[in-house]
Formats: sequence, C-alpha cells, structure tokens
Amino acid sequence: MPSPLFWQPWLIPTMFWVAFATLYFATSFCLALWLHRRWVVDEKLAFPTVQIVQAVMMTGSQRPLLPFLVGMALPLFVHSVNGLAQLFPSLPSVPLRFVWGQPFTDFPLDVWQGEQTAFSFALMGIGFLIPSEVAVSLWGFYWVHLFVRLWLRWRGWQVGVGTGGITTLQRAQEAGGFLVLAAALLAPALRQTVSRRQSVSGAELWGLIGWLFFSGMLIALLCLSGMRFPIALTLLALWIAVHLCLTRLVSAGGVMRVECSFMPWDILARSIEVHRVGWRDLTVMAFPQQLFMFDQVTIPLPYLMDGFKLAVTAPFSLRRLAVTLAWGYCVTMAVALPFTFWLCHRWGALNLNRWFTQQEPSWAFHKLQSWVAAPFGTDLPFLQNMVIGGVVMVALLSLHRHFLWWQISPLGFVMSSTSTLRSQWFSLFIGWLARGLSLRLQGLQGYHSLRPFFLGCVWGELVANALWVAVNALWGKQTLSIFPPD
Repeated sequence: MPSPLFWQPWLIPTMFWVAFATLYFATSFCLALWLHRRWVVDEKLAFPTVQIVQAVMMTGSQRPLLPFLVGMALPLFVHSVNGLAQLFPSLPSVPLRFVWGQPFTDFPLDVWQGEQTAFSFALMGIGFLIPSEVAVSLWGFYWVHLFVRLWLRWRGWQVGVGTGGITTLQRAQEAGGFLVLAAALLAPALRQTVSRRQSVSGAELWGLIGWLFFSGMLIALLCLSGMRFPIALTLLALWIAVHLCLTRLVSAGGVMRVECSFMPWDILARSIEVHRVGWRDLTVMAFPQQLFMFDQVTIPLPYLMDGFKLAVTAPFSLRRLAVTLAWGYCVTMAVALPFTFWLCHRWGALNLNRWFTQQEPSWAFHKLQSWVAAPFGTDLPFLQNMVIGGVVMVALLSLHRHFLWWQISPLGFVMSSTSTLRSQWFSLFIGWLARGLSLRLQGLQGYHSLRPFFLGCVWGELVANALWVAVNALWGKQTLSIFPPD
C-alpha cells in the first residue's frame, strides 16, 4: 500500500504560484487582446500555424484532397519505418538528424566541427508557407552566425562549440536586438491607441487597461516575495519584451519552437553588477524565469495570438473566446495540479523524466551558485555588444521598412545563435527553396498547386507524433521522438 500523500506543506507555495500563473495568463491574454487587431487586420501577418488549422476546416472542393493526402502519407511512412526500427533494431531506418561538421578538422574550419541539424517535414511545410523574407531571415542569419564564429576563430579568438567568450557576446547582441524589436512593436501600437481613441475598439482598449493592471499585480506579487520594486519592474519589462518578440516569430514566421539565448537576470547582473542586484532579488527572480520563460511551452502569448487570429477570421465572438479560455485554464489547473502531486508521490519525482523533475528545476540555481562562487561586476563588453545588437536591429528594421529591394526580415537576428534554430534551419531552407522554385517556374499557380502537399506534410508529422506518443505509452518506454526535433 502506498503511503498517504502529505500535501499540507505544499499548500501555501502552490496557492502562491497558482495565483502568479493566473495573473501571468491574464496579462498575456490582455496583451494579445490589445495587439491582435493590429497584427491580424492592419499588418496582415501570415500566421502560418493558423493556416495549418484552417486547411482542415476547408471543404474538399476548396482544397485539393489528393496532394494533401500524399503529403500527409510521406512523414507517416518515414516515421513509422523509424519507429519500427527503434522497436526492432534489425530493420532499416531513415536518418533525419545529421552531424555535418565532422569533416571540418583543420583551422579555422574546426570551429564548425560540432555542428549538426535535423530534418522535419512539418518545419519544411512551414518554410513553404511563410513569406520568403522571413524564411531566408531564419536560415540566413544562422549562417551569418556561423561565419562570424569562423571569422573570429581565424582572428585568434577562443571560440568553442557552445563555449567560450563569444557565446556571451552573441547573447548580448541578441539581447539588444530583442529590446529594440520589442520597442518597435509596442511603440506604434501604443501611439495608435492613444492618437486614434475613437477608432480603437473597446476590446483593444480593455486589453491595454487589463495588461497594465495585471502587470501591476504581478509586480506586487514579486515585491511580496522579497524583490525590490525597481528590480521587479525591470524584470517584467524584459520578460514582456522577450515574449513579445518570440510571439512575433510565431505569428510572422510560424516557428514551432522559439528560444531566447539569455534570461532577464543576465542583463540585470551584467549591467549593474551582481552585488547591486542582490542575492535575494536574484533568488526570487530565478523562480518565475524558470517556470514561465525558460521552457518555451510555458509561454502562452503565441498561442493566444493564434487564437485571436482564428476568432477574427472564423468569425468567433471574442467574449466567447475569453470565456472558453478561462474555463480551459480552470479545468487544466484542477486536473494537472493534483495529478502531478499524485504522480510524483506514487512513482517518485526522481524516477520520472529527468529534464522536468531534476535538470530544468535546478538549472537556475546551479547558475546562481556559480555567480556566488565567482561574483562579477559590470560587464562592459556585454553592454557594448548589447548596444551593437540594438544598432544592428535598428538598421535591419529601417532597411526592411523603407527599401523594397531589401527582402530580409529582421526576425532571424534575435535567434541566430540558438540551438533551436540550429536544428530547424535546414528544414526551413528546404521549404523556402521549394517555394522559390515553384514561384519562379510556374508562378502563383505552381505555388497554390504545391501548397496542399506541404500542408499535408505538416499534418502528417503531427499525426505521426501523436501516434508514437501513444505507442510509447503502451510500450512503457521511449521508442521514438519525432516532433519537434532536438
């Protein structure tokens, strides 16, 4: 008989973080409510992930069925072959992950020796659907990042694979790019709301008011936890900036996995010194960062914006959408919390997935421990490179907005050094190449004739992923990990 579950010691911390998560979700919802009309109606962003959902909502007369089924069958077949090969090692498999840097052993190309990538049918389909300027930005800036590392290696810098000083400097440049891009997204929306009060809908106005109100409540909870007000305000500002940029990557670029190469405390600690931030503030900061920012699946803003896109095009009442989301959130909390407690008690947290129960929860505190052991002052090179990254982003935004011949989106710059883009660039490149060839050889007719096939590739990989998750559960072990690629 299992021992009884002693949940009382967890009651107060759980109630606090449920309150924090609820305010965080409300803040994200209100921000999406405020910005959705500008992104959906005024700027007409592509929302590729929404296109995938809309594809199966269309009737057969509107969407050619045979190319869609062929595209869907291809990833199902390939992943079924690989899944069976995992279960029965004597069977052949189709390689979808590649370490392409092995041949580079001589200086300075040896800096690429550890490079690898993966192929995903779904991401290939996304690369076909998104605008060419966004696709070329995503895979192109990754290669800019690689050639910058090559040049620095040639110039004598100690550049390693995922290590060395250049990693910190590139993170600083991307941090500067994030801040400038977020300002470029928020400032016009705020100016439009203030200057066109009569034409702004009530939903947008309530979204802005709600965002400000719930943001204030989050700051109050952080201060209640022991964080000083200026630090809490800065943390929330950096937090919102990152989430806004990552959401733009999903809404405009369809990136199914987004990543930030830095955390807000990196900027704070390296700007005003570790001691001035304070160990108490850094400790409190570790919890919300790790819970709601470190893992991409806990960032709801991209999914909320996709939901508003569907609501506008369906059309679907925004009030009904809000009520549905609120009920979904309540049901999720009511089911997930007790089940998580029971699961950890029944099997032992250390016996479950190591990433979710050991590695991810402890990552921030291992880093904080290293800072305690070796504290540092203001990092001038970090600040200088933040400024450089901000200037580069200003230049990219200006080129993109004022020159028709500049067909490169600035979005790829903020993710260029991340491991996520490292695994995704090749699939996006293949989709971009297929889109470009179809448009050049057969024009819009060729693009529209191939579009159902690539939509089918996305759905086929999603279905294959669901299928093998079920097989893993029934088999009792991890047999095949499909989507997204590691």
